[in-house]
Amino acid sequence: CPPGRPTMTGMYIALEGGDGAGKTTVAARLVELLEEKGDTVVAVREPGGTALGEEIRRLLLHSSDMTPWAEALLFAAQRSQLAAEVIGPALGRGEVVIADRSYYSSLAYQGGGRALDRELVRTINDPRRVAELLILRRDMPRSLHACLTMIYDTLKLLCDEQNWELERMAGELHARLE
Repeated sequence: CPPGRPTMTGMYIALEGGDGAGKTTVAARLVELLEEKGDTVVAVREPGGTALGEEIRRLLLHSSDMTPWAEALLFAAQRSQLAAEVIGPALGRGEVVIADRSYYSSLAYQGGGRALDRELVRTINDPRRVAELLILRRDMPRSLHACLTMIYDTLKLLCDEQNWELERMAGELHARLE
């Protein structure tokens, strides 16, 4: 964070983890907290986030006979559209972008789960636009409080504690959650 400015500028944060790990819940709360702090925040979801992305999401969720490579290419297509239409412009304006999935999901699901060539999966997803902060949820959160504490601890590493009042924010957050 720039000296003298207590808000973040142009950062892309992605939450990753298995289904049901609490990514969307944590992302929504993180958006709320950063907006309360004064940041302009754009929340995106994958797949989706644009008109084309939502159509692709519908195909991905409701097609049972899709080949693994068709699936991988559709995920890459929606991600490319999202980066060009939403993420890139938001970062260019100095906004914070919070995503509940990212390119790492394709590496895990299509590269690992579908046993596709991981280098090809990486290539089609154009990893030039990767999150600056990746929060990995490995299991169901025991509590929103614990999960948000972990996020704030990570953000402390990125920002000067004197310029970004994380300690005060964390205390306020804890009080609201109790």
